[in-house]
Amino acid sequence: MFNQAITEPQPVVPACSDSFFFLRFAIAESTMLIGQIGYPQYNIIAAIATPEGELYSTSDPSRLCPGHWKCWVASAEGERFEVIWWPVQPKAIPIEHKNLVLRATVYIDGVEVEQGILKPRDWLAGRHGWINGQQADSSTLRHFQWGSRELLDDKNKPKKKIDPKNLNTIRVVVEWGTQPRLRTRKIPIAQRNWSPVRARPSDIKFDNMSAATLGDSSPHKADPRRPPFRPAPGLNPRTFLFQYASEDWIETQGIVLKDHASDEPIFPKEPKYTKR
Repeated sequence: MFNQAITEPQPVVPACSDSFFFLRFAIAESTMLIGQIGYPQYNIIAAIATPEGELYSTSDPSRLCPGHWKCWVASAEGERFEVIWWPVQPKAIPIEHKNLVLRATVYIDGVEVEQGILKPRDWLAGRHGWINGQQADSSTLRHFQWGSRELLDDKNKPKKKIDPKNLNTIRVVVEWGTQPRLRTRKIPIAQRNWSPVRARPSDIKFDNMSAATLGDSSPHKADPRRPPFRPAPGLNPRTFLFQYASEDWIETQGIVLKDHASDEPIFPKEPKYTKR
């Protein structure tokens, strides 16, 4: 169910494809696919993990176009999950880029849900950024959790219009940039009462009823607004598209997950992640 530890990349030339890249950005494959491009500052990985730091297995990632990848991942109803990201071989990144932050923006079913910042001192030390839910207000967090899609009557419209092609996707956009020291006004993030669970039957694709949801609220003190951010010129963002479904559904579709099961998680029990 989970991927094993990072391995050395092997040379490979990925081809662009019309297919999407899904939820596991496998550590080994993602390293070799991104790393072979030849620009260390682009060596970025995004993945879906358990709260204990173990990575979910995925299908082999495919490249849609430069900087845009997709793969499948098996959801597990009732389990919490987290989005994590980090640069590969941080010490190889050119010195002129070592003052940059690495921001991740998470979209569930096409709707922007949360952002997080990984600061230079953290990624240079080998730490990972992580987002484990949506900060509802200054004292409350709603955790990411796998669930089931709730159907609406076709005559009823969801509170938030969702493009059917975005259903059952988690999109993570990672980009380099800076945080201005000016007194820039912070901006509120996505609407806080949005539920990604509800959809009309006509929007469901091939009876895939899995959903990435926002679970019950729990105490967590943090600023629910976006911190100031300025994209770094010349460094394009990386997009990781994770398509999700139950393991049974994935098997019936003939999709193969790479199961690199291991007794040890890929990260320590107390991972050195930096929260938002």
